[in-house]
Amino acid sequence: MVGIGRRKSIGVYRARRRPDSFYAPFVFRLAGARLARGIRLFLGIILLAAIIAGVVLNTVFLVREIRRGEQHDAFINAVTHELKPHCLYPALRRDN
Repeated sequence: MVGIGRRKSIGVYRARRRPDSFYAPFVFRLAGARLARGIRLFLGIILLAAIIAGVVLNTVFLVREIRRGEQHDAFINAVTHELKPHCLYPALRRDN
């Protein structure tokens, strides 16, 4: 009798089980949530890559600007060094 009662309870459970159409909206909602999560992950990776690329480009341009400034300073110092003696010689000649 225990075996028969058990079969009966399993049969009742199967009879009361909800149809698959009842779960369909939940499955679609779950699939939509997974899709949205995947899209957010993809967009986050793209945004992170854009930020990293921006930082790298900014650093490259900053280094170029620093080198350009150093070259400019070196040029001005060289020209000033070449012009100083020529400007001083007439003054020295006047003193004599």
